[in-house]
Amino acid sequence: MDQEHQIQEVADLRESFEKLKAEHKKQVDLLQTRVDTLGKDKSVLEERSNKLQEKNRNLVKENKGNSLVYSFLVAT
Repeated sequence: MDQEHQIQEVADLRESFEKLKAEHKKQVDLLQTRVDTLGKDKSVLEERSNKLQEKNRNLVKENKGNSLVYSFLVAT
């Protein structure tokens, strides 16, 4: 009877272990999906940031030219 009880305990432990293993795999898969999504989002945001920085540089260049014209007109 004692051996039968031990066998049942081992079977129960194995079943619990398999359930935990399956849950862990689901969590790992979910986290990997999130990491992949965040990587894509980061790439998009970096590209957008670069475009905005370039646009900002162009606007600064244009405004420098405008301020020189404005300064010249005010001085005359």
